[in-house]
Formats: sequence, structure tokens, C-alpha cells
Amino acid sequence: MFVKARLLIPFVIVAVLLVSCEKRELVDTSAPDFTLETLDGRDVNLYRLKGKPIILYFFASW
Repeated sequence: MFVKARLLIPFVIVAVLLVSCEKRELVDTSAPDFTLETLDGRDVNLYRLKGKPIILYFFASW
């Protein structure tokens, strides 16, 4: 039992590392258009911000 576990655990670790290291390039894809409401009630549309640098800040106080 323990011999099988000794062989299986390193194999699983290596397999997970190899799968997670796969590089995926998102070529010729753009973010889907969406609209968000700001804290002061204004709407912000992603399409209107095209070509401008933006920062998305996600915050949660759990």
C-alpha cells in the first residue's frame, strides 16, 4: 500500500505541474463589452474606454 502511494504521489505532483504550466496566448481576442455603474451612479462602458489605460480594482472586506 505505502509503496504504491510513494510512487503515485510524485507522479500526480509532476502531472499537475506540467498541466498547469501550459502557456495559453489570447491572440486576436478582446474583452467582452460590459457596463458598470460607479459609486456616484454614472455608467461606465468598456467600449468608450477603448485605447485608454484603465485599472480595475476589486476589493472585498470579508
